[in-house]
Amino acid sequence: AWSGRAAGGMDFGDIHRSAVVALMVSTDNRVWVRECWVGGGDKNAIIDTVRRFTRLYGIRQGHTDPNQSWAAQDLGWRVAKRGPERMARVQRVLGLLENDLLRLDAFGEGVPALWDEMHMYRAEFKETATEIREEVIRKDDDRVAALEYAVEALEAEGAIVLPSRAKLERGLGRAIAKARGWGHV
Repeated sequence: AWSGRAAGGMDFGDIHRSAVVALMVSTDNRVWVRECWVGGGDKNAIIDTVRRFTRLYGIRQGHTDPNQSWAAQDLGWRVAKRGPERMARVQRVLGLLENDLLRLDAFGEGVPALWDEMHMYRAEFKETATEIREEVIRKDDDRVAALEYAVEALEAEGAIVLPSRAKLERGLGRAIAKARGWGHV
């Protein structure tokens, strides 16, 4: 059964792909990925997809690509946070996976492709003269970015309380490999 809490996330691309993700929260407080749309940079197609997700999944809130304020305005959503918030978004998703709180609808349109993209997602350590830091490798990550924005939206609206943040040292790939995320509704 569904709790009535839902959110969307949108990553925009005119050179790379655009993606929109629909999340719903079940009454047992698991976050379910219900659908993941991917297309080009057609703004009308993105707006139509969000309208469809609103009808199908009750999505009334969401976060968009931080570089696309037009989308927040046109969709009535908020712009995702910029800067180091990217690693925090990764940690939110990891925390949900590691605590068995993120499920992916095995029959949801586009969801298997999101799962595949999650397996390719990674971070690397970058060293400069003054620091060593971990950076997310941003290549073919459109679906995952949209998922991260949607999770951020759920948390920002108080629709979910996230578990303590997972440590990235264990690696995203291992967290995904051990997660029991598949299911169907």
